[in-house]
Amino acid sequence: MKLGGNPIPVIGHAFVGLATAMVTRPPEPARQDRSFRAVIHGFWGLFAVLLAYAPDICRQVLFFAGWDDAHLFCHSILFAAAFPISIALALRIAGIPCGRIFLVALLSIVVHDILDVAQATDRVPFWPFSGHPVSLGAFSIPSGMFMEILLFGGGFLVFILLRRLTGPTAIPVRGRVENPSTRVQRFAAFNRILLAAVILLAVATHSLRDLRERQLESARALIEGGRYTQGLKLLEASERWPSNAKPGRADYLRGVASLQAGEREKAETFLLKSFGVDPTYLWVVADLATFYADSPQPLSLRKHLASPYMDSLRRDFGDSKEAFAALKRIEAKFSSDGHSGGPGPATHRNLAASR
Repeated sequence: MKLGGNPIPVIGHAFVGLATAMVTRPPEPARQDRSFRAVIHGFWGLFAVLLAYAPDICRQVLFFAGWDDAHLFCHSILFAAAFPISIALALRIAGIPCGRIFLVALLSIVVHDILDVAQATDRVPFWPFSGHPVSLGAFSIPSGMFMEILLFGGGFLVFILLRRLTGPTAIPVRGRVENPSTRVQRFAAFNRILLAAVILLAVATHSLRDLRERQLESARALIEGGRYTQGLKLLEASERWPSNAKPGRADYLRGVASLQAGEREKAETFLLKSFGVDPTYLWVVADLATFYADSPQPLSLRKHLASPYMDSLRRDFGDSKEAFAALKRIEAKFSSDGHSGGPGPATHRNLAASR
């Protein structure tokens, strides 16, 4: 059972942003230019790196604002279309040419989402039109801070070497000033300082996310082992920022703990809450289907209550062996109860715990 947000290339996005900045840098402003355009040029590296993190920044801002589905929207095609247009229009109103910025923003977000999918994060890029997760199957970018620095940092060094061998720029830049003004040099210095701060923040965030991941997995193990008090306490710690758990996972574990403790009403509340936040999570869908199939209600009512979740297992998780096994088990139970004339005792066992 995977509860945490699968590893995402936190540091890798910074290297991608730096590479993007190098190949898309706009022309040098005139020495006497003191417009906002000159400011953007001076901080172009920082601007490109922030664009590389745009979906994650969006997610954090909207999540703190109280939108539980922020992770779905900010990594969807809706955001990939809306954000570049919005930022380009805002700069156009300020009198800044927006064509280059629109293309850089669009490229940054698309590459960000591709990298996330490549690390098997089960993104749902076609939300809200489809809740089906997208992944690259067996192909996956290695995770872990050291491997991430090695992969993306090494790739960045190769990129710099190739640029030096093939020429200084990949996009023609006209009007470059050989001797930049003191103001431009000052911008460049601040840009480097802020870039270093962003990368250090990314490293710190990566470390904290790893800690939250370990706390979450430990909480799961404690809860599935029957040590509910210790597990729930550790679960609360794992939810602190920057939690690596996807939305709804903590409530799912609380539902598991309540179910194993025999508190069916409380378990139902937590499982439904988890499902409401993220209906794309296989185990909460499977557990709800099993929960209602195992209830002490009449067979017709149990079938009615379990039906939506069974339909979801067939529709959204049709290629999953776990979903198929859950459906087979539930259908066999319904068939057995129908032949026996009534339901047997509730024998639900958490599917994730039994893996």
